[in-house]
Amino acid sequence: MNLSLVVLAAGASRRFGEANKLLQPLAGQPLLCHTLELTAALPVVQRVAVCSAETAPLAEAAGFTVLLNPQPELGQSHSLRMGLAACRQSDGCLFLTGDQPFLSGDTLRRLITAWQEEPQGIWGCEFEGRFSIPSIFPAAVYGELLAQDGDVGGR
Repeated sequence: MNLSLVVLAAGASRRFGEANKLLQPLAGQPLLCHTLELTAALPVVQRVAVCSAETAPLAEAAGFTVLLNPQPELGQSHSLRMGLAACRQSDGCLFLTGDQPFLSGDTLRRLITAWQEEPQGIWGCEFEGRFSIPSIFPAAVYGELLAQDGDVGGR
């Protein structure tokens, strides 16, 4: 079984104001770098980052295949579809957002282990009672994900 990774890093940061939140410093480096570094040791066959022109250099420097999203205003599902289209040959796809600097490696390892034990399941985290990212979707549901629209991602 092979797992791909897609980091969603093209957001418009509407709730954050004018500045791109992914570029704001946290512990001496841009917020996005924390997520990118966290994924370095994950057992994935492909690392893709869907980025804005501003965030692309950080993802490239971290060794990701970068896809530029020129229309982040179309919502998270647009970025998700872009990333997934590049990973369609994988058995599963792990999605992360670039704005989760306190996500732990342990959480990601547990999520991946759950997927490895039941690869046809949809795996994710729960936040405030809702299914949330990070999440892993099996290839069997790629068609449904590619049909998503707006700012819903894989919810």
